[in-house]
Amino acid sequence: MEEDYRKEWQSKFSGRLLAGRYLQNFFHHKLGAQLLVQAARFPHLAQWMVRQTHGAEL
Repeated sequence: MEEDYRKEWQSKFSGRLLAGRYLQNFFHHKLGAQLLVQAARFPHLAQWMVRQTHGAEL
């Protein structure tokens, strides 16, 4: 049972956490932060970033 839970958690959340780490790392650098802010001006790109960290709509 624990192994099933671990696998399910990995499939649902590990990618989101990794994406969040990468985005956070970009925000720690001035150029990266500027690029992400500019990219967020494009609705499809902003939605993609949100989906990567929050997952798909239920």
